Amino acid sequence: SLIGTYVENEEIYSPTKILTFMKWPLKYWLNFEIGLGKISNFILSEMNCKGEENYEKDGISMSVRPDKNEISHMAFGSLLHKLFELNPDKDKIDSILEKLVPLYMSSVLMDDEKLKSLKIQAKEIYLNFIESEFWKSIEKEKNFKTEFEVYVKEKDFFLHGIIDRVVFKEDKAIIIDFK
Repeated sequence: SLIGTYVENEEIYSPTKILTFMKWPLKYWLNFEIGLGKISNFILSEMNCKGEENYEKDGISMSVRPDKNEISHMAFGSLLHKLFELNPDKDKIDSILEKLVPLYMSSVLMDDEKLKSLKIQAKEIYLNFIESEFWKSIEKEKNFKTEFEVYVKEKDFFLHGIIDRVVFKEDKAIIIDFK
């Protein structure tokens, strides 16, 4: 199979790998087969959009690579994810975003006004979330883990995922995914 990593003759599947493979085979190859990771977004954004291969398989529309708008949204999503992961205090948000925005948005060519607008958007989204009643109740919990890795064996394969934050309560676990 093209998806997954072999562990003792069994495969590990992650949602990211499966979706990337289904939607953007070239991005999958760059990320997971040759290990370029985030630089693949830059490579793909520099490629000429003409001649992009689009096709449909089993009712799912697929393309060789994401278009520039999709790359922009993916980069912004990754930026927000990192901001939530860092969980800065309100007085530190601006300085964190000054570092994160160029780092995460460098693969998408944007003018200074657009980058400034993205910083404002990211800050607003983050503040709305941390000021929500849901987040305030989660923040009070002391028994939690971040970036919690999970493997579940199902027949001949493993499902793999990383939970952004999991809060353990007496008889339940609350799973939080920042995207």
